[in-house]
Amino acid sequence: MIKILQIFLIIFLTSNVLADQEPYPGQSVYGNIGPYGLGTEILLPPGEWIVAGVSKTNGSIRWAEIILLQTESKKIKALLNIKYPRQLEKPINEWGTNDGWRRDKHINNNTCDDYDNQISNFHEVIIKKRQYSRIVDASCIAIYANHDAGMHSNLNSEAWNLAHEYISRNGLSYPNALVHIDNTHFRINNVIHIYFSI
Repeated sequence: MIKILQIFLIIFLTSNVLADQEPYPGQSVYGNIGPYGLGTEILLPPGEWIVAGVSKTNGSIRWAEIILLQTESKKIKALLNIKYPRQLEKPINEWGTNDGWRRDKHINNNTCDDYDNQISNFHEVIIKKRQYSRIVDASCIAIYANHDAGMHSNLNSEAWNLAHEYISRNGLSYPNALVHIDNTHFRINNVIHIYFSI
């Protein structure tokens, strides 16, 4: 009986430690957050950020998404949307090693192809290294303005639904326009999408 209680206590404490690392809606964060997923740690822009939405998916690489807000006088002044995987892509060779990230899953309709070529004010893709048909080392950036800030193209997900609820519940409003600085970074053992709007 004592052994069973010890095992339960270890599992409970371990799960609580892991749960403390995950952000939750309403939480205030400063400085940096993480590490999450595959070791993703984010250095945040200065100031207090409120977690407005969090979601996770299962299957494939098990994406996680976090929405952070900065506000001033009941108005949103900045948004930070972070998406990262919690699992590597499946290997494509018999040795079972990770070979990077599938181009077809990570380059279409996002920062890397400029959202199906929306013609951003600035767009750059630097693919430094590929292995087989996968991306190993690359970065993409798109900078553009949006004059309908509340209807930004990335706002349709479970995390954004929670963020919209948080915004509505707290009587917050979007500014008339936002400048979006969207980044995607690939390394052989990690990939992260960071969408910063101000």
